[in-house]
Amino acid sequence: MQKSTGVFLVEDDEDDQYFFVSALKTMNDIFLLDVANNGKEALEKLRRAPVLPEIIFVDYNMPIMNGLDFLREKSRDLRIQHIPVVMLSSSEEMREKAFQLGASAFIQKPSDDTTLRNEVAQVVNSRAIERF
Repeated sequence: MQKSTGVFLVEDDEDDQYFFVSALKTMNDIFLLDVANNGKEALEKLRRAPVLPEIIFVDYNMPIMNGLDFLREKSRDLRIQHIPVVMLSSSEEMREKAFQLGASAFIQKPSDDTTLRNEVAQVVNSRAIERF
């Protein structure tokens, strides 16, 4: 029996949140634990969470605290620093910087539901994301 994977989404755009959550609902063994609208809110929620996610998906471009700043701050918190982060961005230009700051994977935001489902499933099932 395969273990279910809890994910945490950090995304400020409501349409992108809906798109991501809709894709997750069609996937077996992957479920959404929580959503935050920016990196600062995500850190606050994760620090208080009784159950931590196995993977965090974080958008690069957000107000208050963007995805790269989130990666920097997360790496300083012993409770959550081990959780793999997948950077989401509409721009391929952020890929290298995301990996330099500790992202485990990078997904360029697709424009269709099927591609998103496939990319999320591939990341979740890949060896790049180590389960703890």
